Amino acid sequence: MNVRNFGALALGITLTTGCSGKEGIWVLQLEAKPISSEDSCDEEATDWNFAGATVPTDVSGPDPWTTEETTTLSNQILLVQFAEKGGQATLLVGDTIYPSVAGKGNTWQFAWEASTRTVYEANNAFGYACSEEVLNKTTVTFDLVFDGKLVTGTSTVKDEFTASYEESDRWQEDVSGDEMCSMPAGNYLEVVTGRGPSAGTAPASNARDQIDCSADPCYIDVERRCTDTYTITGYESGMNGETTYGPTDDDGQGFGGL
Repeated sequence: MNVRNFGALALGITLTTGCSGKEGIWVLQLEAKPISSEDSCDEEATDWNFAGATVPTDVSGPDPWTTEETTTLSNQILLVQFAEKGGQATLLVGDTIYPSVAGKGNTWQFAWEASTRTVYEANNAFGYACSEEVLNKTTVTFDLVFDGKLVTGTSTVKDEFTASYEESDRWQEDVSGDEMCSMPAGNYLEVVTGRGPSAGTAPASNARDQIDCSADPCYIDVERRCTDTYTITGYESGMNGETTYGPTDDDGQGFGGL
């Protein structure tokens, strides 16, 4: 189970309120056990041109061991402040502002997507070229329904990782150095080795002096996507007013008291 402490994340929040007194500071409690989740969040190859390569399959026999480990965490609790003016609304979580991206009547949507994209390219005069492009993205969504001084809803956290790797299929022996890319095909793919009774499998690789791919350059794309949804309950804090939020903007308890 991937439990997130939301105080450290960029947030996207959808607010639905049945009254006009929603402005002020609210206490939100998130249950530590997700309603739904993708627990494994394994990275996997989605596309590649390594000749004869496949995703490894588990061919091991049954495990004689049966084990179980359970971790129980306390809920997370945090303070948020809602403000509205001139048809626009703002949500303040800690010291970070999240603007509204949609609003109609008493329904508001706040959204923010945190992402980092890194691109690396290297070329060598002796016939070698490679590139790596990695994207990490986190999106958090809160769906909240206000009812007088109470609030209920859910929160969804979506983590995405995608990466694309390219490398020349063959290059001269003179090419060396830390500038070369690290083609990770062996972490995700395997190829058949040998024939007949001696046949087996080995991690896919891109050797300097062999043709390993169906076209030049060799490439592999990988991704990891994780989504968790949590139940939310909350109430109006009673600390309304701009002067009361400053001393409390870092107050709260993370999952498990962290």
